[in-house]
This record gives sequence, structure tokens and C-alpha cells, in this order.
Amino acid sequence: MGALPSIDISVKAQTMDIPASESGDDESVPDEKTPADASPKLQKQEKVKKEKQQPDDEKQIESNVAILQGLNKVIGRVSTFEAPLGTLSNFENLEIIVRKCWKSSPDERPENAALLEIREIRSGEAPRQIFLGWMLSSSPGLSSLEHPVYDITVISCEYRKDIEIN
Repeated sequence: MGALPSIDISVKAQTMDIPASESGDDESVPDEKTPADASPKLQKQEKVKKEKQQPDDEKQIESNVAILQGLNKVIGRVSTFEAPLGTLSNFENLEIIVRKCWKSSPDERPENAALLEIREIRSGEAPRQIFLGWMLSSSPGLSSLEHPVYDITVISCEYRKDIEIN
């Protein structure tokens, strides 16, 4: 096979002045991120984007209990249990404290996230922390407990009026 021929490609950039809107209506006021000479349509899009990023108090879902699922990999037993925020919950030889639990609003993609502290209890030893971090219900493998015997998964975050504290 012969060598490929070389092709010379030249690209020239040219700057252009874009005239300001000729409509003369000043309905939308440019914000700090949108250039002053941007079209009113672009300014409106930026304003809508900014409003979507600001959470409404009504949209935030208050949760005071995390629904977790525990798996004993050795015997194959699965247990679903409730863990109130800030209290100590037990799953076999594990102590679990849910620090925070967050649930997405109904108009967003379904997601639950819990900030968990998990400690393992061994006889004759002080409890040893084996996990501290956020777990996501939609992606359990993203941040998971790495343990040879146990697996913990976040199912959901909910609000309960009457919580049983262990």
C-alpha cells in the first residue's frame, strides 16, 4: 500500500458585529450572566433557567425516616427496615445511623439519597466504622458498603408522623 496523500485544510475565522435588536422594546432586563446586547429571547431563556435552579420551599420533601434493605450474603436473607434519622438502628452485626435523608420532588426524576454511618460490631472489640457517605437509591453501586457478608441499600426516604424509636 502506498502512502496517503496529504491534504492541506485551512480554516479562517472571521469576526462579525451583530447589530442590537431593532424592536426597541426593553421588556426584559439582562441579568449579570447574560450580555447586555443579547436578544430578548436569550435573556428570557436565561431567566427561566435561573428560576428552575432555585428550589421552592413547597417542592422540598421533608423526610424523617429512611427505608433501608439489608442483605446477608452468606445465608441469603433480605430484610427491609425503617431507620429514623439520628437514631441507632441494627441489622445483624451492623449499627446504622441515618444522618440525612433526601427525596426528589415529584416533578423530577425519582431519587432518594441517604447519608449513612455504618459500624460493625465484633465481640470483644469496639464498634468499627466501615462506611460513611451518601447512598443513592437509583445507583446503589455508585457508593456502596463494601463488606464480605453484608449489603445495605437505600430504598426510599419518607415522612412518618409517629416514629417508633428503638
